[in-house]
Amino acid sequence: MYHKLRTDGGMSVRMLPTVNWRAFLRGHEFDLYELCALFSSGDTQVIKDGEEYYLSSVEIDNRPESEEFYRAAERVLAIVNGIGQANNGSYRPVALVGRFQEGDSKQHQVVFPEGIEARVRLGAVAVVTDPEGNEVPPPPPLGPERVGKAMRHPDAAEALQIMGRPERTTWIDLYKVYEIIREAKGGEADLIRSGLATKPDISAFTGSANLPSVSGESARHARLAGTPKRTMQIAEARDFIGRLLTTWIDSLQ
Repeated sequence: MYHKLRTDGGMSVRMLPTVNWRAFLRGHEFDLYELCALFSSGDTQVIKDGEEYYLSSVEIDNRPESEEFYRAAERVLAIVNGIGQANNGSYRPVALVGRFQEGDSKQHQVVFPEGIEARVRLGAVAVVTDPEGNEVPPPPPLGPERVGKAMRHPDAAEALQIMGRPERTTWIDLYKVYEIIREAKGGEADLIRSGLATKPDISAFTGSANLPSVSGESARHARLAGTPKRTMQIAEARDFIGRLLTTWIDSLQ
């Protein structure tokens, strides 16, 4: 049985039946664990099953009939990786193993994973309690809702796909994300008025991204004069754009 028709841009598209596709993932344990926390429930999930992790999503199950399941998984994972990177500047994108499971079927294809870099995670998990000392359940994860909004807003999807590229985001990548958000809000003045960012933060980011005197050969320009009052290192810029991106997406309907 097929699901009801979905309308995309005025065209009716017959959707494939739900079969619960599982797309198995590879990556550093820290990053996979982070995704499990961001996507612990909802329409898009990252689940740990024994020693393995997999991605499942209604976007894969209910993809257009013309789209192969692995293409749908790539499309969703790009958004998921973008959310991971926007949420945590130290996040590294994970990848598809190349093994997929359709429902309870055992048919699969195996691609051996590549080596994963060694990293150390600092920090601890906080436990929230009420005045009586009872542990307060964590709020619903934000990841699935952000995926849903990205699927409804092409600008958000484009920005997340840039953030979720396998390579570490560069000044050029971060500036593209900034431009997408700025234009979506109607310009820099409207972006500031909305409360999503401040003028000093924007000036520090754009100056650092543009000026070779600040960011060297990684800058957007090879020749440009100027001395900003405040600058950002690339790690600070990733955090700034990540916060800007997630706050903007959360504000979308």
